[in-house]
Amino acid sequence: MCRCNALRSGWKLRCSYGKEALFSDLPADKVDALQGADKLYRYDLRHGDDDGIPLKVQPEVTVNRYGTVFTAEPLFMEGEFSRDLYDEDWGFLSDEPAMTLEQFYTAMKEKERQTVREYEIYQLNAGGRDYMFMNMKELRAMHVTPNISSYDSVYKGTLEPGMTLDSLFDRFNVDRPEDFKGHSLSVSDVIAVTDEHGKTAWFVDSIGFTQLPEFFTPREQQHDVPEEGEKTYLPVYRRTADYAREAGERDAYRASFQENVKCKQAIEKAIRLDYDGQYLNDNAIFTVLDAFGPERLSWVLANTITMKEQDGRFSRSNKAWAQAMSIPIDRDGFGSLRNWSYTVESHPAILDLYTTLLRKELERPPQERTAEKPVAREATNPRQEAKQEPSKPAKRRSEPSL
Repeated sequence: MCRCNALRSGWKLRCSYGKEALFSDLPADKVDALQGADKLYRYDLRHGDDDGIPLKVQPEVTVNRYGTVFTAEPLFMEGEFSRDLYDEDWGFLSDEPAMTLEQFYTAMKEKERQTVREYEIYQLNAGGRDYMFMNMKELRAMHVTPNISSYDSVYKGTLEPGMTLDSLFDRFNVDRPEDFKGHSLSVSDVIAVTDEHGKTAWFVDSIGFTQLPEFFTPREQQHDVPEEGEKTYLPVYRRTADYAREAGERDAYRASFQENVKCKQAIEKAIRLDYDGQYLNDNAIFTVLDAFGPERLSWVLANTITMKEQDGRFSRSNKAWAQAMSIPIDRDGFGSLRNWSYTVESHPAILDLYTTLLRKELERPPQERTAEKPVAREATNPRQEAKQEPSKPAKRRSEPSL
């Protein structure tokens, strides 16, 4: 999803749509009458039944309407009706002046005029020929991460309004520019996009596109390459959303945050399945450890104990262990703690035992730990319930516009 900023009476709303927007909490009939509304795209925000936090963006909301955002370019691809908002995706800032729709429209047009928008096509060079036409699933199985060192730039062009990754794919297959000397755009190629949101790289996958956050990072500065057969996990992002936004690391933060939530859900499920009322089966540890790795499992548990540090059912040693992890306090624009989103809600006494068992497991030599395998029960696969995305890449029509 992209990123969105919205303004409201001097406040600025961040959401996950990559475009700036003007926010209004006026009633729907008064929003329709605002001068300049006909020049902009309009979308409504929907909040949940139990709280006033916006959860979705839709073309029109009549029940649980939170407010309205106006954008200078569309948020949705053709055929889309709504998109979800997550806690880490939005929040209000108080450093922006209020605007009228006319002022906002003028500011967006000026920004568009000053912004350099271009795309660049990369295709594998001689050093990466062995991986040509392999999809991301195949590359990950081989512990290969696409990197610019294995690619050559074969074409650069201007990113025209309305261009998307899909339209670029079609253009470089159906109606290729005469000065394009590469092969038809195919799986394993990379499209780099430079616009007002920075420079991003997109891997052409079997279906859809996969973002490559470290494509332009030299290999020697990336994470260590795992040994043959070693399982890899998404690294834990250890800083706040505000830091990630200022450092240009929002994608890494968002991916890690969502993985934290999945891990939290997996722990809760594992405890439900493997605690019989008196005894906690070791499988509750191994299933989650195998799915998410020791770093993330420890991080989520430490965050939980930190958030519930006043609960006397957690042992002193586990509280000290959690404090040593130095989990940052991550607030959204309203001052609410994002940490609650991946705080485990299982019974504290059982969770304390769970943490103790994990710590003992992690103290064992690695060769002994890797020898242990979770019970092969379909019901104990933590990702069957926790994972929020399909195993295959999204279809091209649902990919983000540029």
